[in-house]
Amino acid sequence: MLALKSDRDYLFTLPVRPRDLGGFMAFFLVVAFAPMYSAIFTATALPTAFVGLERPWLAFTSLEPGSYMRSSGLTTFAQSLILNVPLALSYAVLGLIGVPGCLAVVPLLLIMVPSVALISHFLTAYFVLTPQIKFEGLATTRVSGKQVFVFLLLMSVMFSTFTVPLLSASGIGGPMLSLYVSIAFLAAALPLMLTRCPWRRAALNLVEGGYS
Repeated sequence: MLALKSDRDYLFTLPVRPRDLGGFMAFFLVVAFAPMYSAIFTATALPTAFVGLERPWLAFTSLEPGSYMRSSGLTTFAQSLILNVPLALSYAVLGLIGVPGCLAVVPLLLIMVPSVALISHFLTAYFVLTPQIKFEGLATTRVSGKQVFVFLLLMSVMFSTFTVPLLSASGIGGPMLSLYVSIAFLAAALPLMLTRCPWRRAALNLVEGGYS
């Protein structure tokens, strides 16, 4: 149970106002925190680990590089979607019983975050943002100005994951605004789902960047 009945009534009619610190904290902990955490993991950490473990000498000789990299990106999309389905179902239930802002989280988790995971996978490979992990348990980092692209992508996800449910809880936009934002991210990811040419270039960049 989230709270006793008196607190439950307060939470379910949550007026998210800047002057109402209690309402804002309840919104952040119940509605916003879990999706933001999930977005950070499935849209950034997952693609980075996936790309870092690539073995071009094996993968690119068994399958055309563009096809392989596109399949790899679609796998990241599917993994992100599968990981977010239970969380999305939980928020759908909370939204149906009256917790404000929760229904707006569902399209973000099921459409936006997987789409961003795919885009992040492509950017990580295209700009070779992470060195190849050649030894088990040993992960290195690389600092590059190109990481600003992924940083901006992450910031857009964090902004959407927090702002859209906040507006919905405040009575602005509702789930439809969340759906429009999610479709915009899906539209940005669609060319990467359907074409191999960008992925072929990303595969070449990985090899030129020291992947073997």
